[in-house]
Amino acid sequence: MRRLAMRDLGFRTGGPASPSARVAALLGADRLAHWDATALSSISLSGSAVTGLRELVGGTVYVPGIASTRPAYSATGFNGRPCLVADGVDDYLFASEVPWPAGASASEIWACVSQDVLGSAAGSSQIVGYGSTATINTTRAISRISSSSVNRARAVVGIGASAPQAIDSSTDFSGFHVIRGVFGASSTSISIDGGPPTSVSAVPATDTSRTALLAAMGLINGFFTGKFSVGLVTNPLSADKAEALLALLQQRYL
Repeated sequence: MRRLAMRDLGFRTGGPASPSARVAALLGADRLAHWDATALSSISLSGSAVTGLRELVGGTVYVPGIASTRPAYSATGFNGRPCLVADGVDDYLFASEVPWPAGASASEIWACVSQDVLGSAAGSSQIVGYGSTATINTTRAISRISSSSVNRARAVVGIGASAPQAIDSSTDFSGFHVIRGVFGASSTSISIDGGPPTSVSAVPATDTSRTALLAAMGLINGFFTGKFSVGLVTNPLSADKAEALLALLQQRYL
């Protein structure tokens, strides 16, 4: 895929200067939720520990549970740029809200991260998800999973009685990547760095109890290991807007 220059994205001299502002300007009303480590004013710290991360559209502050579950903030950890660092042991941020499309309504979930756990590590780790606090069967999320000792990205979508998953089996989800989960009315897909999507048929049945970053919905497992630059929930995006967003996010680590 051709990498778009900044002029292709509509950002010239005098346009939005910060990475978070550029994302906001590009997405417009399609930006439903936005957590961004480059928006320094949205992060509350105790030393280097994150005590709160303000969601940039609605303003809710996402919090850890106790002091030991706080992610760390690094001003340069994302290839010289700001990020949150999750230890994969017990770090997370959450809020008891789901003010974005749920039930069977369509949405997309994006994240720009460095996934740092070894492919041989068993289990899965959630990056961004929302839905039930108790069951994956009424949740939608993007996450990392180990498959044959290789890191893979997946989108999981609860349909009520079960939770089908779309797994990208062609790209090693290690290191810096942009992943995109598309949750449609009848199918869900996952793609990495703009590559071909992998899809599964599913009609979502998403609950509205919690949104969680860096851990599974129950906040007791599924902890992400790595660095988090940005997470987004959007309306379904046009091909042109998705391509532009991918290019904008990839600039954070290239």
